[in-house]
Formats: sequence, C-alpha cells, structure tokens
Amino acid sequence: MSKTVFEKWIEVEEKSVDDNYILEYYLSQKTKTRIYFSLIDSSKVIYLEFSKEALSSYDCPDLKGLDISVQDVNVISPEKRYIVIKNATNNNEIFLAFSSSLCDALIDVDSYFETFNVLKAVIKEYKEYFANPNKILSQQEEQGLCAELLQLKYLVEKFGENIVINWQGPRRNKRDFVFDKTALEVKSTMSQTNTNVLISNENQLDCNYPDTLKALYLKVFIFESMDDGFTVIDCANQLLDCVQDVNLKSVIVANLLKLKVNINTYKPVCKFSLQGTRFYEIVDGFPKITKAILSSEIFDVKYRLKLDALKQFETKEDEVVYE
Repeated sequence: MSKTVFEKWIEVEEKSVDDNYILEYYLSQKTKTRIYFSLIDSSKVIYLEFSKEALSSYDCPDLKGLDISVQDVNVISPEKRYIVIKNATNNNEIFLAFSSSLCDALIDVDSYFETFNVLKAVIKEYKEYFANPNKILSQQEEQGLCAELLQLKYLVEKFGENIVINWQGPRRNKRDFVFDKTALEVKSTMSQTNTNVLISNENQLDCNYPDTLKALYLKVFIFESMDDGFTVIDCANQLLDCVQDVNLKSVIVANLLKLKVNINTYKPVCKFSLQGTRFYEIVDGFPKITKAILSSEIFDVKYRLKLDALKQFETKEDEVVYE
C-alpha cells in the first residue's frame, strides 16, 4: 500500500533536521504533477512543481490561514518553479485536510494547466467551507460516516491504533480501508427488510483491482432512526477516545474536516441505532459490475445490490486478518 498523505507528513517530521528535509509525495503513475512536503520554521509547507513558463503569470486565489507564493526552489530543481503553500496558523488538522484533499484531486492530472486549476478548485472548496462552516451532511452521508467510524473503532480495538492510517474513506476513488494485500468496503442501509446498498463505481467491488489485491471484503451496517440514538459526532468522539497517539488523532480529525465535519462545531441532524451488520467476501461469482465487463466508453457506474441475495457470500469478520 502506498503511503497516505498523513504518513508522509509524519515521515517529514521524523526526518527533518533544522527544517532541511524535503520529501516528494508520490501521487500515481498517471499524473505528471510532482508535489513535495517540508517544514519551514516548524510549519508544514507544500511545494507544487511547474515549469517556469507555466507560472509566468500567477493568478491563484488566497485562503485565510495559508501563505501562498511563487518561488524558485533550487534545492528541489533549479529548472522548475513552485507554488509554495505554507500553513500560517496553529491549526494542524485543517492543513492536513487541505493537503490530503489537494493530493487526492491531483492523482489523475496530466498537465500544468490542469494542476493549476485543481489547486484553485481545492482552495475555492475550503474557502466556501469557511464561509459556511455550518453546512449539514445529508442523512445518507451521516449514516455512511457513522458506519466508517464504527468500523474503524472496531479495527482499532482489535488490531491497535496504527490501523487509523488505513482509513481511506474520504479519499476520492478509494475503498474505505486499504491494506497491503487486502481491502474493505463499508456500506450502510436504513432498512432491515428488503435491504440494498449503493455501489459507487465499477472498481469498488472488483476483487482483481489492483493486481496486488489478494482479498476484498464488504461490510454493511444496518441502522434505524431513533430519537435517543447516537450521532456521527458521538461515533467520532468514541473513536478518538480509543486512540492515544496525537498524530493519529490528527489524522482522524483531518479526515473528518475533509468531509467538512468539525467535531467541535458540527450539529448532526440524525440519530441512529445499530440493528446489525453483514460481512461478505468478494470472490468470483459475487454479483458486481467491473471495468472488465464494460465498454471502454462507459465509466463511473453506480448500481445497487440486494443483500438478501448474497447469503452464500457471507463470512465471519472475526476470522479475517487484514494484511
């Protein structure tokens, strides 16, 4: 499994001596964008690489809490020019969330022009959030996040808190939990009868994607609305209580901020009770739509699965080792 943005920041902090360490963050094989992390005066800094010609005119919006400038950074490359983004506040979690959102959005970018537009879009996204921090998630979004947080709490209690790094849920086009050889997708539903779940894309249940994947699992949380039930903030706080490491707590808070959920100010509208879970192994024969059976012109396919038709694929999670 490639390292997450959060792991890279931890590595930078561990290896930095006198604020001299600069680390490239690997995005993907597809992208031509190069991005680097560093510390300056103990503040986190992002370097986004461009050709000198591409940054001959700079017109990027600013964002409160960030110092954004264009600089030559010879220690990386004297042939290039960089947009330098420095955390100008004491809020580490928001900067972690911003850097992770930026890297997620750059994964498939193949030109300087598109890189610049992605940066502007992410800045605009966070500016809109700060302008309206009281934005409320939909019921489906809250229940889905509850499911991921409950699952992460289960994994922390069983395997230890370092597993927090494997939570990928807020990352675009990623499964919810990714390990070196296995992956877990988490879904939720509000019905105990005629249960079904939405599969968001053709890769989500593809047990052959990527090639290094050896096992893929699906876990479904079945909720009901209940006036005295738990909220998404209850789930987040219970998870944080299980984690002692400050860096790992920051990872959780930053992932929530990527979803525009500030645990100190967010006001949930839904309360849930957990009625049960179902756990499946995705193997050959499991009903699913994958890229292999689609025409190359078709992508971003969404579909629903009836859980009552999947009994033969159910298995016990306590027998699974995520590796």
